[in-house]
Amino acid sequence: MDQLTSQMKIKAIVKILPAIRIHSWGGLGSQLFTLVIAHRLKKILPYRRVKILFHTSGVTFRSLEIPVEFLSDFSVQTINDFKLKVDVGSFTETSVVKNSLLSVIKLVLQKLRFLISLNSDEELIDLKWWTLQLRGHYSHLHLEGAETLLIYKIFRSQNSRELEPFPGLAIHFRLGDLKHLVDKSYISANSVLSLLSIYPNSHPIRVFSDSTKAEVLEVWPFLNFYSDVQVLSLNPFETAMQCIVAKDFIGTSAKLSIWIAVIRIYLQTGSKTLLPISLGATMEKLLNRFYNKHSLRLY
Repeated sequence: MDQLTSQMKIKAIVKILPAIRIHSWGGLGSQLFTLVIAHRLKKILPYRRVKILFHTSGVTFRSLEIPVEFLSDFSVQTINDFKLKVDVGSFTETSVVKNSLLSVIKLVLQKLRFLISLNSDEELIDLKWWTLQLRGHYSHLHLEGAETLLIYKIFRSQNSRELEPFPGLAIHFRLGDLKHLVDKSYISANSVLSLLSIYPNSHPIRVFSDSTKAEVLEVWPFLNFYSDVQVLSLNPFETAMQCIVAKDFIGTSAKLSIWIAVIRIYLQTGSKTLLPISLGATMEKLLNRFYNKHSLRLY
């Protein structure tokens, strides 16, 4: 009886607590991982309200890309914190003290579990009924089949027609901002060239990129040796679906590539699915319940 009374008291307190705030940074691929963790929270803490904060900051300006109809279970806010360039000279002694104080406060909040970092299932044990904020990339989870199907449904919802299977090779190639970054880089020409060596020159290839054909050919000139190459710049939903229905797929370390590979493997579509070897551990974790080492190849 005492235990039941205690649970009722906690439930009453939980209902009046502010919403758990989940912070999200990045493009569509990253936002979809945030959506998965938001649904997880609703199951684990059904009496807590959940609010997703989408930040515009990053290496480029980011905007909310998830269709609003898939966010109806949560309150949503966009945080306009994108800055083109940080002026190092603007740091003053006062700002340094302020940042140091904020770091101490953050550490205390983490110790008390008011604020937690959440990137994996193992870190879910840190989640308490009184937690107020979550931060992380949320991409080291053991995905459930229903979660994978939700992401597939989102991709399909933004495509006006059913796509016929593509008998060739689809490559997702994020180039754009990566050309100008020091700490990140695009997939090298040598890596792709070695993968393409098994295909005849007449093999149909579709490259889905955020850059123009001229820009892609500038860094991947070997594509000129293939007679049936298309470079397409589509929105991420169309790109995902086109890659999902292709016979073979080569992805990069971009989160969108990861989702494409996860869905291909879960639905058992196509023949070959290839991702960078650096994603091996991540994919094994994500595909935990339906992982087949023969369905994913690493390069």
